Amino acid sequence: MSGDIVIFLTTVDSEEKAKEIALNLVKLKLAACVSFCPVSSTYFWEEKIVHDKEFLLIIKTSSGMIDKLVRWLKENHPYTLPELIKIDGKAYKPYFDWLIGYLQS
Repeated sequence: MSGDIVIFLTTVDSEEKAKEIALNLVKLKLAACVSFCPVSSTYFWEEKIVHDKEFLLIIKTSSGMIDKLVRWLKENHPYTLPELIKIDGKAYKPYFDWLIGYLQS
C-alpha cells in the first residue's frame, strides 16, 4: 500500500440525489470516484429516533481537495445538517496514482 487517500462519507434521501451529487463531484474534479448504495439508517433527530432509507455516498479524493469538497457539499447538500465524515487512509499505489492523476488533470 502506498499513497494517502481521503474517503468522505455522506448520506442523502434518494438515489437521484446520490447520482446528481456523484456526477457533480467527479465532473468538478472534487473526487475521482463516488460509489453509493442504499442503507437503512437509525438516528436521533428533532427529539425522536428516526428509521429511514438513505443512500450512502463513498467519496474518494485527495487531501488537497478537502476544503473545496466540504465547501461544495455544504452549499449543495439537501440536508440541513449533512453527515460529513472524513476517513484518512492509504491506497494501493496504482489506484492512488490514478486518483491523483485525474484530480490534477
